[in-house]
Amino acid sequence: MNSKFDNLTGCKVYGFLGGLSGTASIMTLAAIAVDRYTVIVFPLNPMKRTTSARALLMALGVWVYSFVFSSLPLLGVNGYVPEGLLTSCSFDYLSPDTKDRIFVFVFFLAAFVVPLTLIVNSYARIFRTVRSAERLEMFNPPQSKNGMPLTRESFKYK
Repeated sequence: MNSKFDNLTGCKVYGFLGGLSGTASIMTLAAIAVDRYTVIVFPLNPMKRTTSARALLMALGVWVYSFVFSSLPLLGVNGYVPEGLLTSCSFDYLSPDTKDRIFVFVFFLAAFVVPLTLIVNSYARIFRTVRSAERLEMFNPPQSKNGMPLTRESFKYK
């Protein structure tokens, strides 16, 4: 076999697996954030509950999304090339070609901006929901059976 072919094939496999696992990791974190958002913000809505089927669909969606973006360089959109000290491979983010620059920008949006936006938005909404619940409780504290406000001391074991 040709040594140059082996190195190129190894670089493609290494770059693909790195892109796939990296994108899947960040998208998994985004899916978890969205799931936590629905659980906390809509706790009693049965239509928003995470079922086994929904969890499976979310996981499958994460991997399909990651596979699509990671396989584009294998299909001729950009390409996987050695980087840095030539000990690893990634898509060709240094190429001056306009098509390659567009791919790098789209990959940046798909693998960084989209998941970051989902994560920040989910946790910001969770924060707002918790804060509004705390404010509501501050003005309308829970009552015991005798009508007295419940305090932390009410729950201590005596």
